[in-house]
Amino acid sequence: MSQYPSLENILSSLFSVQTGLEDDDASAAFRRALASSPKLEAEIRAAFADPSISWTKLLFNDDYEVYEADSEQDARQFASEILEHEI
Repeated sequence: MSQYPSLENILSSLFSVQTGLEDDDASAAFRRALASSPKLEAEIRAAFADPSISWTKLLFNDDYEVYEADSEQDARQFASEILEHEI
């Protein structure tokens, strides 16, 4: 089981390229999810504080594709832009 199931659910259901959502629509849905789920916000904060997390794998894997990063730093920056600035 994943260490960050709520975060993975948001990434796969809102931000994955397979969903076809426009960026603004995904961001609006994410803000609504944050407002209704303190657990989601806590998971996101924990993920950004976790030095062992692989943002490249979290954003691009066999289950969903959000962003294919060139490096771990690039992936973390992208994740920060779509997630962390909303908190």
